[in-house]
Amino acid sequence: MKRLKIMIKSYKDLIKMAYKDEKMYFFWVMLNFICYGVYGYSIIQVPRIVLEMLESNTVNFELLIIVFTIIFISDLGISLCKIKYTPVGYRIRYGLMLKYNEKNLSIPLDQYEDPKILDNLWNITRPITSVNGVQFFYLHCAEFSGNFAIILISIGVLLKLNIILAIFIFIWIIIYTFLNVLNSEKIGKIKDDGGSIYRKHFYFKNISMDISFAKEMRVFRLKNWFKIKMNTLLDDMEKFSKLTYKFSAKIMILDNIYQFIRDSIMYITLIILYFDNKINLAQFSMYSVLVMQLNNALSLGVNNIKTIVNEYEKYTKMFDYFRIENEDNKGLEFKCDNDWEIKFDNVSFHYLGSDKNIYENLNFTIKKGKKIAVIGLNGVGKTTLIKLLMRLYKPTDGKILFNGVDIQSFKLSEYYNLFAPVFQEINLFAYSVKENLVFDQEYDDKIAYDALIQVGLKDKISLDQLDKSMTKIIDEDGLLLSGGESQKFAMARAICSNRQVLILDEPTSALDAIAEYDFYHKINNDYKDKTILFISHRLASTSFCDEIILVDDKCIKEHGTHDQLMKLEGKYFELYRVQSKYYQKEES
Repeated sequence: MKRLKIMIKSYKDLIKMAYKDEKMYFFWVMLNFICYGVYGYSIIQVPRIVLEMLESNTVNFELLIIVFTIIFISDLGISLCKIKYTPVGYRIRYGLMLKYNEKNLSIPLDQYEDPKILDNLWNITRPITSVNGVQFFYLHCAEFSGNFAIILISIGVLLKLNIILAIFIFIWIIIYTFLNVLNSEKIGKIKDDGGSIYRKHFYFKNISMDISFAKEMRVFRLKNWFKIKMNTLLDDMEKFSKLTYKFSAKIMILDNIYQFIRDSIMYITLIILYFDNKINLAQFSMYSVLVMQLNNALSLGVNNIKTIVNEYEKYTKMFDYFRIENEDNKGLEFKCDNDWEIKFDNVSFHYLGSDKNIYENLNFTIKKGKKIAVIGLNGVGKTTLIKLLMRLYKPTDGKILFNGVDIQSFKLSEYYNLFAPVFQEINLFAYSVKENLVFDQEYDDKIAYDALIQVGLKDKISLDQLDKSMTKIIDEDGLLLSGGESQKFAMARAICSNRQVLILDEPTSALDAIAEYDFYHKINNDYKDKTILFISHRLASTSFCDEIILVDDKCIKEHGTHDQLMKLEGKYFELYRVQSKYYQKEES
């Protein structure tokens, strides 16, 4: 009973959605029901009318014209309805895809990266990303209205012939439908259990088409390695598919047996009635057509119901997912005063599914206008520290406070507006240069281009190229940037955002030592009013910073100015002494 309530609630939500955005859908479904009923009744009458004319050696042209006109008009109505109701599911599905993408942006990043969450998201997204989901729900509901009309007309005609036979067929239809739906749910459960396999399949398909992997595939001659991966995946999918095929084969055999028994009973009944002179040859012909029409309608109708019912759990998960209140809209108004600070208060963190801490009891403060370098060897968690700061991750223990208030208390969308990050991994979208700089913000072309000049891309991109596409994924004449140029472009994007805190996460890894040193000094001189966090394992940015935070072994090992840390002659002193000779050698 609980399961039925959940199922009904999901369908009510889908119906409400259609009623809200596509009210005419219900008109076309009803008209489809009427047209199919008229068409079905007329079709089964044709053999009887024709044979009766042949038996009486008379032709009633007027009756034939009327019957075939009704068939033609009803058939035309069915085609018109299909043209009108078919796009409805697509339009609703497209709207849900937009809603899903918006919802994804509100999921905490640590959850979004969790494989268990991703497997669950696979089940949630299937009704949206696949035409077999929401889109087919509305299509199959409309098609079922037609098949249901045929079934009702057939049973109604059978009632005139033999009440017992009509009742038998009605009960048979209910049992047949129930068994098919039950079996279909078992197949659906098997497919749901294979969510991780499907996710691997889509990942493999994506990287095989992703241009960003093209260099590695060629240089490292990955053809054979790729083939091994593909064969392994195909083996896994084949083992998984055999489970569904095996179960489906049993259902198909049983289905054929059910249909044979039902048809045999119906035809035996018709033959007995004919020889008992209770029906004539014309009526026998009519009922024979009725049997064939009923078989077709029943087969298609059950398929409609299976498709509708089998997805209800996914619809339920989808709607539950959409009902989660967006973090973006929750919390206090976020305001930046003229003087502010962000404080890490005994912050510890570990990833979901792991009990191994990346950080333990971090304590430090970021004050407005300060230039802070967060340094450490690769793999110590510098980027994780920044993700905690920007609320991409949530501390496992402790708090991060903005002017004494836990940052988790603020509206997320407003809190994000504090930061202009340049991440270690640069992502450029296959759209125009300007869109990659400012996205959907209104922005003057000249000011946007000034940002490109500031980061040294004047010789690569001209003012009249702001509307030119980037990458060659969509536009074959798109603009391609090198690794170093992409990092500079990401810096220009951060400048255009005009936010208070610049976060530079290894933004110069593709630059040589002197170019890196010059880049950092230029940023420091040009943006003296900004709070800037330099994240790096190299020390080109540290000498002019107000504070240096050296991260190692889950905690802050050293914290102070360049001069203070050099006097300590600790780990920072050793790193700086080793690295500084490279800058000096380049300069000389």
